[in-house]
Amino acid sequence: AQPHLERALALARRLNSVYWIHSTGGLLSSLYVASGQLKLAGETLQAVLDNDNLTQTLGRRTAWQAQAALALAEGKLDLALEITSRLLAFEPVNILGLTTRPVVPTLLHGQVLMELGRYQEAEAALHTYKVEMERQEVRPALWRSNLVLAGLYLKLKRSEDAATASQAARTVIEKIAAEVADPSLRHTFRQQALAQVPAIPAPSERQAAKKAWAGLTEREREVALLVAQGKTNRQIAAKLTLNKRTVESYLDHIFVKLDFNSRLQLAAWVFERTKSDQVL
Repeated sequence: AQPHLERALALARRLNSVYWIHSTGGLLSSLYVASGQLKLAGETLQAVLDNDNLTQTLGRRTAWQAQAALALAEGKLDLALEITSRLLAFEPVNILGLTTRPVVPTLLHGQVLMELGRYQEAEAALHTYKVEMERQEVRPALWRSNLVLAGLYLKLKRSEDAATASQAARTVIEKIAAEVADPSLRHTFRQQALAQVPAIPAPSERQAAKKAWAGLTEREREVALLVAQGKTNRQIAAKLTLNKRTVESYLDHIFVKLDFNSRLQLAAWVFERTKSDQVL
């Protein structure tokens, strides 16, 4: 793609077309950022953009998106946030009766918010982008949105959500690859796209057991099992070498986590859990 976009930018300059200079310059700069050629991206944007002119056009919007991506890649998060916020604040553009909304910057905006540690806002922005891409059936954008969401969920230690997003990204990648006729291009796309999808580590035995027991810790599970066996708090304390008040504290935590208020409820719940072999 790089040589084609470089030729397109040179042609736009010969034609002296401001729109095409901004558009091709923005696309080329985005490619430079994606391939790690940050110096070339900066030089290209400096040449094609007049930073004092904030008049909104689709061409400038494309270049500003590249500028935001470059700022993000260089760790200039305040600048990246300023650009993406500006892009999202623009009014929709009407072209030939069709209204275009600033959807694409939402992905970049979410990435910037994530790097700033504003995770709740980042998740909201990324979810908005993902839903819109699903609605429009834009699969190249959809796998990227799932990719970024997987990274966010990993930061938040939400491994189940991360695994779901990663699998969604892989599924879309495979669908796109299946429609690429050229074997070489198909192989290259599939290999490079899948390499970006994070591998989600399988949960440990302890994590799996905790999930199966609705978040109860190992000690809380032991207490719950003994309650289901009809043991009193004093008997549980003796069995686990604890004092009676500690057992009472564990039970309080269990009842809060499960929203129960009686030992009978807890015993019935444990019975169903062990009967269905959902836990070890």
